[in-house]
Amino acid sequence: MTKHFFKSIFYIFSIILIGCKNEAPIPTVSKAYLDINHLDTTIAPGDNFFQHVNGIWNKNASIPPSEIGTDPSLTFKQKRRSIIGSM
Repeated sequence: MTKHFFKSIFYIFSIILIGCKNEAPIPTVSKAYLDINHLDTTIAPGDNFFQHVNGIWNKNASIPPSEIGTDPSLTFKQKRRSIIGSM
């Protein structure tokens, strides 16, 4: 009886281990997460990291007169308003 019990346990664990095989692809690092064109290289990262990373965007971004600020969804909001306004 113990021989069959251990054999059964061995088969059960083998099936579990085979079922747990991870075949998911390993994600690779993409350069799309970091746009180095917006880095302000005139400012050292140790002096002002925020300005170093966002300096070019801060210089080039403009806030429309009808808005109190800007964010990435501003374009979407403007398109939505124009669509709703045209109904």
